[in-house]
Amino acid sequence: MNKLIPFIAFFLFALQAKSNNWMGASAQERNQKLHDTTTISNLINKAKTQEKKTDKGIEVLKNTLSVIDKALAKKYPIPVQQKLKLQLANTNSEIGKKFIELSQVKLAIPYLFEALKYYEIVENKNGVAKTYMNIGLAFNNLKDYKKSKKYYDQATKLCIAIKDWQTLGKVYNNYSVNLYEQNQKEESTAYVYKALNVFKKINDKQGISYCLYNLAQKFNDAGNPQKAMPYLMESLEMRKEIDDTRGIAESLNAIGICYRWMNDIPSALKYLNEANQLAQKNGFYHVLESSSDMLNYIYEEDLKDHEKALKSYRLYIAARDTIINEKAKIELLEKHFEYEYETKKALIQKQTEADKARQKLIFIVIVSILILLLLLVLTWFYFYKKKKGLEKEIEKKAIALEVAEAERRRISADLHDDLGVGISTINLLGDRIKMQDDLAIIKADAQNIIENTKRVNEKLTEVIWELNTEHNNLEHLLLFIQKQGKQVFKEAGIDFSMLIPLELPHIFLSSYERKQLYFVVKEAFHNILKHAHATQVSGKVKINGTIKIEIADNGQGFDVNEKLNQTTGEGLTNMKNRLAGLNGKLDLVSNSNGTRITIEIPLP
Repeated sequence: MNKLIPFIAFFLFALQAKSNNWMGASAQERNQKLHDTTTISNLINKAKTQEKKTDKGIEVLKNTLSVIDKALAKKYPIPVQQKLKLQLANTNSEIGKKFIELSQVKLAIPYLFEALKYYEIVENKNGVAKTYMNIGLAFNNLKDYKKSKKYYDQATKLCIAIKDWQTLGKVYNNYSVNLYEQNQKEESTAYVYKALNVFKKINDKQGISYCLYNLAQKFNDAGNPQKAMPYLMESLEMRKEIDDTRGIAESLNAIGICYRWMNDIPSALKYLNEANQLAQKNGFYHVLESSSDMLNYIYEEDLKDHEKALKSYRLYIAARDTIINEKAKIELLEKHFEYEYETKKALIQKQTEADKARQKLIFIVIVSILILLLLLVLTWFYFYKKKKGLEKEIEKKAIALEVAEAERRRISADLHDDLGVGISTINLLGDRIKMQDDLAIIKADAQNIIENTKRVNEKLTEVIWELNTEHNNLEHLLLFIQKQGKQVFKEAGIDFSMLIPLELPHIFLSSYERKQLYFVVKEAFHNILKHAHATQVSGKVKINGTIKIEIADNGQGFDVNEKLNQTTGEGLTNMKNRLAGLNGKLDLVSNSNGTRITIEIPLP
């Protein structure tokens, strides 16, 4: 063993040195890491500032991907790599979502799947759930409803598992669109209400507002703007409360359209103009396009105000052209980054393989050391076990003697308490009969003598059975229990039956096991007689890896929790204590229809 110590020391030294290389980078490397992480953070913040200009935001995010790829190639320590991979997942996810916003769904899907891959690598379950949802949304926009449902279902299961209620609400709301587009309108509405309930549960006001907006649109599409209006008004107020500017613009626009279909032209103009101005100010071109189109219709068809109609029409055309131009810019941008995207994938693959190789090396070194340490421990344990063997045998014999002595004392006490008292009572009653002339008293004392004689006989039978080691098998025990049950319940006027399998395996029980199991069943019988007020009792025995005895009655039942939590007294407490010594368990089910006691111990 001493020869192994230098070898182990060498490995520990080597591991320490390697760890210093991995974890303790030079000042230059630390500065480079700081530069990279700062650059990535700045780019992500810049992308957020470009949110209104979606194409610009995508361009910045793609630059971020390039920086992260270069940082990953520098082989930073694994914790740093994990953070970079998480940023890679987040950035791909953001690009995918922005492409969906621009209706460039086919461009979104590769980025979403790339995000999914890295969320799974870093084991970010929330990211995985959200990405499942966005992939489902993408396929829904492509009218591939089967694939859409597949990913929505995966998102739902994961959200429930990790208790991500916010994402779950969004999944339900998005899936309602899937169903609506397939003309499953009732199911669609049901899912909106499911989403609404989830958002209300977590008090997510933005989620609630979007559900209300979704419900309103369904009623409006069904030609019922009057029913849609309350939902839109509530959605608007909630969006104002949380300062959701885009949502406010959408709600104002939808309310204006509803008022138009309700022929309330002044109200329609009020809300549409508010939506129009807010959309112009913030660059919400889809809202601007919709509100301008409806304003053009009202001014031209309803009010015959050709000047205002022309102005609205020009705004509509400008918004439509902007949307078209944005789509064209994105398509050009995508072509520009196609080569970079493929290059990135190759670099990531190469880096992943390098990471796996390095991790494999670390694993081999650690396993080698652990094996050597295990050999040392096993050697020490062998001699320790050998040393302790004799001590354990001595201890076992001492315990056996102690158990035997305790059992002897118990039987002695039982004989004194039960038999002694019973015989003394019989003698006293016999002496009193000799001196008595009253026939009624003589009859009563004679009856008492008979009952006490019966109890003494039962106790003697029980003691003889305990002491007879020829009965130390399961079959004898069960037949004895069956016989005792029939006797005690018959005297109480209770119908009793006990089903014992016809073919029992030969199972040897120690005297201790036999007695303890018998007394547990006896205690159960006693409790039924004393408390249950039953008219029927049935028993059933099952042998299948364990010995299971079920005893059921049709009595009045009791509070199980209260009984099981008792720490003093007899009854169930005695049963639990005896079963604990057998590594067994007690199960109780009780109600107004009766009680079922299940006693189960492992096979000896």
